[in-house]
Amino acid sequence: MERRVFFAILLTFFTVMVWSSLQPRPEKKPGEEQAKQEGADNGPDSAARTQPNAAGEAGKGESGQTAPDTPPESPARHLQTSDAPVFEGELVLENETQRILFDQRGGTIETLWLLDYDETVGSGKEGTYEGKLRFIRRWEGAPAALSLRDDDASGDDIDPYWPNTVLWETDGPDGKGGIRFHLDFTREGMPLRFTRSYQLTDHGNRIAVSLVLEARGEVNASAVPTFWLCNSAGVYPPDRAKISPIPARSILGQLDEDEIIPVVETSKDIEDEDDHEKRLPRIRYAADLGFYFQSVLSRVADGEDDQGRITTVEEEDGVLGTRTELRVRFDVDAANKTVKKDFDLYVGPKDHRWIKKNYEEGDLREIYLDLANSELMSQSFCPCTAGPMKIVVQVISKAVIWCLDFFGGLFGSMGVAIIVLTLLVRVMMFPVTRKSQTAMQLHSHKMAKVKPKLDALKEKYGKDRQKFASEQMKLMKKEGVSMVPLGGCLPMFLQIPIFFGLFSAIRFDVDLRHATFLWCQDLSMPDTVYHFAKAFSPPCCMPIPPIKGINVFPLLMIAAMFFNQLAMPKSPDPNMRQQQKMMMFMPLLFGVMMYGYAAGLSLYWLSSSLFGIFEQRVIKKLFPIEIQEKKG
Repeated sequence: MERRVFFAILLTFFTVMVWSSLQPRPEKKPGEEQAKQEGADNGPDSAARTQPNAAGEAGKGESGQTAPDTPPESPARHLQTSDAPVFEGELVLENETQRILFDQRGGTIETLWLLDYDETVGSGKEGTYEGKLRFIRRWEGAPAALSLRDDDASGDDIDPYWPNTVLWETDGPDGKGGIRFHLDFTREGMPLRFTRSYQLTDHGNRIAVSLVLEARGEVNASAVPTFWLCNSAGVYPPDRAKISPIPARSILGQLDEDEIIPVVETSKDIEDEDDHEKRLPRIRYAADLGFYFQSVLSRVADGEDDQGRITTVEEEDGVLGTRTELRVRFDVDAANKTVKKDFDLYVGPKDHRWIKKNYEEGDLREIYLDLANSELMSQSFCPCTAGPMKIVVQVISKAVIWCLDFFGGLFGSMGVAIIVLTLLVRVMMFPVTRKSQTAMQLHSHKMAKVKPKLDALKEKYGKDRQKFASEQMKLMKKEGVSMVPLGGCLPMFLQIPIFFGLFSAIRFDVDLRHATFLWCQDLSMPDTVYHFAKAFSPPCCMPIPPIKGINVFPLLMIAAMFFNQLAMPKSPDPNMRQQQKMMMFMPLLFGVMMYGYAAGLSLYWLSSSLFGIFEQRVIKKLFPIEIQEKKG
């Protein structure tokens, strides 16, 4: 078989295998993983556990406050707590970029809205938080954001989440962008005061968080508790999780000598761990990641580290997510009765522009930029992301994102930006494409001249295939005809890194979220114009998501790619004609694989095919290819 056919088959096989590896595993039944997690957290006393925020849930209003309730029972000699008076008013901090609703029960974050982004397309209303993106929210059965877990409580038959089940005393917002909660309790006879403060900063997406533990009597070191501080309650959006081949993941920033290394763990990884959690030492920050946004909780003190962990959480519709926690130890003693721990909480877009905007200087700037680079690479499904290829793919991805942002700002449409980017790629590749077309046409011309001699060889050695192949090689070498004209496949290979970059951009660049174009309401999602009453699930051997409706861009892409193949000149070489017939299946293969994915990907290939048709029909007529054979 012609070696070009082999390369075409290899390319097709490679594409199918990569796409297959991205498909999500079958989901657990709703509630199954959560039940395991609860059992792992509580041990034998799990039946007696009070769910976080379970007490007083029915009496909680929009203000985040909770009606007085009976405090949880606990052994008096170990722990004594009591509810503070209910605060009459809203427990809310707000600036231009975010609105934060606090829960007096636990002093935790109930909901955090990102005011620059809508929950769904067009849901936001000007001048209000209604319809805006609730990036941090309370998931049923999961601890609230910034909740506390007593690491020493399980051995004392105390609910580990007891700090989140009582009302903390507060005077409400201080009018300067801050709010403070404090709780008085007694642990093994030692009176303690726990104070937690939140302060909005001059940088819109950052919140300064501090925890203060104060011993208010004689110090008993064994009674000083160690806590786990929860980052978010899990931030994996169920609607996008259902079409995403990338599982939910969180990151712990681990200190390795003088470098912070992002350690990535996905929900699939944590499923296989004991107790469905992963603990690591020397952790500086904990990051919970969505598609375009992230919640990153970091210790402020340079060089300070302690344990961190990642656990699974069963979110809405049975989607399995992850969440992170940092361990906080208070070294209270007779000489130092008050210990303060400071944290930085960043909630906002993942990409580099917002990191640079919020962190103008300091070590957190470099740490979070490294995190952004790590996230950018994780969004690409290119398997060549190790060694030098990692740098190449990263540079291409950043270039694609920069071009999309530049053209999107210039033309006011991310759809137009994708089309202009496609045109730019075709123009840059035109010399290569032209050379490839010239090589293919020259090959066809030579094959037409040598065909009578090949027919004669076939008639003479038709039954002896080995002898025919040997004589064919001698004849092709004598006539100067290449057996492997790879130039024809080169333009397609060169477009693959651009495709990887665009794939990363669609999952990383927040400007593509809810970007509309023509009938498409969101270029980062399928452009479904009609929803079927029942989703069609392809055979299990086909690596594509269920078909839920009619998506227009993939269908147009299939038609354009098919017409582009038809527009190519027919080769007199039988092997070349066989390859061209095989290539007719490529449009269908690409269309099937990309049918349930982001419309922006289909728009790119649709635009590329249309520009290819224009090149075949117009450019080649205006500038015909002249065949010049080398003499001798």
